[in-house]
Amino acid sequence: IAFVTLLAVRLSRKWLIFVPSVIFASLLCINIVNYNTSREGFVRAEYLANDNVILSSNNEVYIYDASNGSYGSVFESVAIAKENCFTEIDGVILSHYHSDHIISLERLAKNYKIDRVLLPYPQNSKEDLIMRSIVRVLEDEGVSAYIYDNAKEIDILSGKLMISPRAYIAGYAHPSVAMSFSYGEERFTLLGRPYFDTYLEESGIFKEYVYNCDYLIFGTDGRDVQGDFHIFSNLKENCEISFSDFDLMEKSDYEGFMDEYNIYFDVKYKKYALK
Repeated sequence: IAFVTLLAVRLSRKWLIFVPSVIFASLLCINIVNYNTSREGFVRAEYLANDNVILSSNNEVYIYDASNGSYGSVFESVAIAKENCFTEIDGVILSHYHSDHIISLERLAKNYKIDRVLLPYPQNSKEDLIMRSIVRVLEDEGVSAYIYDNAKEIDILSGKLMISPRAYIAGYAHPSVAMSFSYGEERFTLLGRPYFDTYLEESGIFKEYVYNCDYLIFGTDGRDVQGDFHIFSNLKENCEISFSDFDLMEKSDYEGFMDEYNIYFDVKYKKYALK
């Protein structure tokens, strides 16, 4: 454009070569401002299979339970962050100390710029040793570690994140894990393994977050909800319900709830905008 402009004025006014550059720079600044403005006012909650959640706003991104340890799943999480124009991951959040999440965390720390990692307070000596090992690995990669308390909300993305206390049920190797994130007037809740006696008991701190959410996902082994249909009668009006693992379940079991709630089956990826 500058070359054509110079030819048009026959080199008589060489200062005109700066005009296209100034116009381009001005338009670029306007676009950046408009883009950021359009992204303000909501937070994206993006759910992937394996109970992996990416929380992002216009200037921050957090990855919750970094997938299942495979390179493909880790890169898929990062790809979503990059789609939202992020080059640095503000935080990775672990809900429990299982090897698949630890492997994913290590791969993220070695391959991407991460500001900090949030680790749950250890429940026993074994978890304490694991936590200390993770902290040493993170220090080698220049990543800071923050140990959070399950009984308290975490401030991120101008919202509140709550991760349920882990409960190891007899006969199961995997703990019951859940997370809930609120932004503005909306709440997104994930039940990784929905043991309702754990989440919904009268003294349970997670009961309120389940019954007052706008978006509820039954994650890994969501089929465990069978026989606990009474939960739906207490949910918030117009709550959107998603099942990511629907094996061994029958959609006909939910016919009585279809008219009242938006229910989605076999969800592997879903995106929400919390306003």
